[in-house]
Amino acid sequence: MDQDIGISDQTSLNKKVATALIINIYQQAKLGLIASLLCASIIFYYLVNAIDNTVLFSWYFSVVFILFMRWVLVKVFMKFTIKEKNLNLWKELFTVGALLSGLTWGATGSSWFLSESNTTQQVMIIVILAGVSSGAVPILAPIRNAAIAFSLAAIVPLIFHFIFMEDHKYNVFTLSLIIYLVYLIILSCKIHTIIKNSFKLQFENQALIRSLSKAKGELEVTNQKLQLAATHDPLTRIANRSLFEHDFKKAIERAERDKKFLALFYFDLDHFKEANDLYGHNAGDQILLTTVDRIKSILRDEDIVSRLGGDELTVIIEDIRDIESVSDIAERLCEAVARPLVIEDNHILVSASIGISIFPVDGLDMESLLKVADRAMYYVKEHGGNNFHFNIQLEQQKT
Repeated sequence: MDQDIGISDQTSLNKKVATALIINIYQQAKLGLIASLLCASIIFYYLVNAIDNTVLFSWYFSVVFILFMRWVLVKVFMKFTIKEKNLNLWKELFTVGALLSGLTWGATGSSWFLSESNTTQQVMIIVILAGVSSGAVPILAPIRNAAIAFSLAAIVPLIFHFIFMEDHKYNVFTLSLIIYLVYLIILSCKIHTIIKNSFKLQFENQALIRSLSKAKGELEVTNQKLQLAATHDPLTRIANRSLFEHDFKKAIERAERDKKFLALFYFDLDHFKEANDLYGHNAGDQILLTTVDRIKSILRDEDIVSRLGGDELTVIIEDIRDIESVSDIAERLCEAVARPLVIEDNHILVSASIGISIFPVDGLDMESLLKVADRAMYYVKEHGGNNFHFNIQLEQQKT
């Protein structure tokens, strides 16, 4: 399976590279076409009075016509939105255009253009032909066959021209041109490989960046899940004991700094164990979820609800104004929790025994406040449950 995925990725990469090479050569083709037209115009101007005008005009017309058709091909290609659809066709059309242009330049290496008696004319044409050929290689190299076809078509006629000349002094030119042609072909292959590898590296880097971004996103999600698992109850999604202790200490620090009261509500659900044993753990989970939702509906968004374990829940309420407000909240919480639940057609009744401690009346640290609230909760349990209770110190202060 992994091997199939790797093959698929490699095929996709190769297709992207092939597409990029063809797009690249079409994008920069205009510069080469303009340069070819300028060079052809120079030869035309220089030879207009030196050779048969019929031959010269026919050659120049052929050059202009082929360059024009290649220009049209480039314009049509650039307007296509989905170039990958006919990739091979565009590649072949461009190669044919390069070959035809090469043939027109190769014609300048014929006896019609090269006069044995005019060395200056020969040198000028050879220099321009060499310049056009060397300039065409980097432009045509993205399509290797196009670069090679142009080079062969442009240089081979000149080689044969010198081979068939009787004067042996041209043998040096022949050998030099053969070496130059081989050099152009090797250069075309080298530049093609460099450009191809450049695109390949670019796409691989892009894929790597996408992969790293995806991995980073997945890692962040995983870290968030781990953080959530470490600080929140997996069933109710409220704070667990660890986060409760952290939040409670911070809340005490804020209350101490701002000289305000803080209330801790310690819950234990009445008859929860019986319902859990009778109706099953799924029903017990649903009781806890519903109870937490009911508790949240009574509280403010900033109030902190936690599950310490089993059916033990806590609520931290900051910025307490007076004792009456604490009693009012406790009454509403008891009423909300005690409402009947219907789970799988079963009517279930649970209630809450709530012990309450107040900072700083009942203690100045988390441990003291927890002990007071725990004792108050057990006091409610012992007196039938479904109620709340303040500790003795608060009752004395209240009276």
